[in-house]
Amino acid sequence: MAIYIQINRTDDGDDLSIYEFGPVERIVGSVAVTKPVGEVELIQIEEEYGRKAEFFLSRIRRVFKRHAEDGEFPDQTWYAA
Repeated sequence: MAIYIQINRTDDGDDLSIYEFGPVERIVGSVAVTKPVGEVELIQIEEEYGRKAEFFLSRIRRVFKRHAEDGEFPDQTWYAA
């Protein structure tokens, strides 16, 4: 089973960026990413996906750890496995 999570920036500031995320077919939630460390905090997730919140967050955290190490926070990124 392939896993793909799209992650799209919706707001950007000096210390914090907001990203929406979800599987390829839809956006299901949003997170706040603290720069430059790449710390990720859930803002909201659709009720029907609530039980999968940790599934999404653990993967999104991996993505932003890598971006923080590279010192970049792009407009769009993804998790794929």
